Amino acid sequence: MVRSDTQSTVIDAAENILDATHTHFTHKGLLRGLSSKRVLVDVTVTGGDGWVEACYTGEDKQQGFVSRTLEGTRTKTIGRFRAPGIAELEYWGPDGLTLATTFHLRQASPDHVEGIGWLIGPNTGIGAQIKTFAFKPMFKLALHQDRRVLSSASRNAALSPDAKPVVGPLDFLRNDIAAIMSGRLPDCAETPRTHQIQL
Repeated sequence: MVRSDTQSTVIDAAENILDATHTHFTHKGLLRGLSSKRVLVDVTVTGGDGWVEACYTGEDKQQGFVSRTLEGTRTKTIGRFRAPGIAELEYWGPDGLTLATTFHLRQASPDHVEGIGWLIGPNTGIGAQIKTFAFKPMFKLALHQDRRVLSSASRNAALSPDAKPVVGPLDFLRNDIAAIMSGRLPDCAETPRTHQIQL
């Protein structure tokens, strides 16, 4: 378990955790490889009352240090948000769930989010214990990298408080998370979306 606090909002923090594309830049080498090589990935976005998820298929493995150390072959990745502030990442292999990370987030003040994160994986004896011990400092490093980005975005947003957030075409879950946090049904609940991207 790791505790953290960040200058941000639950919406932005959750979207950051669940955004697969930012890892090329924010976590290069740690979560994704140093090479510019990309793979074609299919993304399906679905949701319902109080939840939304994106399922990524086509990437058999991230080439970063963490994935090479902790994972085998990957069949799909799921990023999921559940109200009021749970962000879940699941990594599935041919034999089932191989790794899962869950973050519980809460808006501690108007500009600060507190969070607790867990890593869950199969208990394979001493090997699993060694991996868990090795993962914690890497997990903390990734959180530190994300905190820097989120804090910078929060400070920039404060300069123009009336400006709307910029939501790009790869921000697959941002608008749906915002809808859920405002008590509305996410758009994908009625019309699931599919995308194809190079990841």
